[in-house]
Amino acid sequence: MMQNQFKFVLACRTLTVNSAPNFKHKIELDKGMRPNVPKISNLSAQDVWPIRQTVLRPTDPLDFIKVDGDETAPHFGVVLNGQVISVISLFPDRTGIQFRKFATLPNHQGHGHGSDLFDHMIGFCRAGGHTRVWCNARLAASAFYQRKGMKPTGDTFTKHDVRYQIMEMQL
Repeated sequence: MMQNQFKFVLACRTLTVNSAPNFKHKIELDKGMRPNVPKISNLSAQDVWPIRQTVLRPTDPLDFIKVDGDETAPHFGVVLNGQVISVISLFPDRTGIQFRKFATLPNHQGHGHGSDLFDHMIGFCRAGGHTRVWCNARLAASAFYQRKGMKPTGDTFTKHDVRYQIMEMQL
């Protein structure tokens, strides 16, 4: 690199800036502060409940989408422009980690936010030494989980008029 040339890495791109002598540079960039840049964050149970209700059970009362263990479970979400748009919650059991109540707001589906959140959850589970994740996948969403590497166990059931397929992934 030449003298008076500076190299910056910004959002996965490299920017080289040529500088005149005595020119002072000030670059302030915080990915979490930029508009339209989604960020995966740790959330509280109270943060995930509204998204769960809106997406999964819009006609039921809020208490219907609460899960035993919510207060102590890890919850993650995609935050875009200060709004939570996708959520997932993790519940350990004797066989691994069950993820539950995975939901993305309808107007944000199909943009990769849920996929990014799923990948984050898998990384979190691997880093924690877990060897299996599983879920009760709505049949309507089972193709998404298969694309992400999950396999159906063969078990299906119906709960509250919704068909589910148990799916798992060995880590």
